[in-house]
Amino acid sequence: MHRVAVILLYDRQQKVLLQHRTDDAPFFPGYWAFFGGGCEEHESPIATVIRETEEELCYRLTAPRFVLEQPFSVQGLQCRLYLFMEHYRGDKNALQLCEGQNWGWFGPGETEDLLMAEHDRRALQAARELIAQEQLDYDH
Repeated sequence: MHRVAVILLYDRQQKVLLQHRTDDAPFFPGYWAFFGGGCEEHESPIATVIRETEEELCYRLTAPRFVLEQPFSVQGLQCRLYLFMEHYRGDKNALQLCEGQNWGWFGPGETEDLLMAEHDRRALQAARELIAQEQLDYDH
C-alpha cells in the first residue's frame, strides 16, 4: 500500500492553499491538489508531511493536526491518503512554490470548477467543515 501525506494550509478568511500539479506529473497531471507526497519506507505520515512541506513550500510546519485517513487508487495502485491541516498565520509572500506549476488560495465555493481528483475533493470538503466550525468557535 502506497502512503501519501498531505497538508492543507488555511487562513483566517477560510482560504485554503492548493497546488496546481505540473502537466508531466506521474500521477494526476494538471490537477489541483494538496501539497505533500509519498511516505518513504519506515517514515511516519507526520514526518512525511513535515518534510514534504519544507521541500515544496520552504515552510516549516508549526502545528499540523491530523484530519483524516482515506483510501484511494490511481492507475491500479492502492493508496492511503493522510490529510493534515494547519492554520497559516504568516506572511503569504514568505512561502515559495518549489514544486508544481502554480498555486492559489481558494475560499469556500471557489474550488468547484477546479480539476481535482475525487478523493482530494472529498478530503477538502471534510477539512472545510472543520475550518468552518473552528471559525464559528473562534467568533463566539
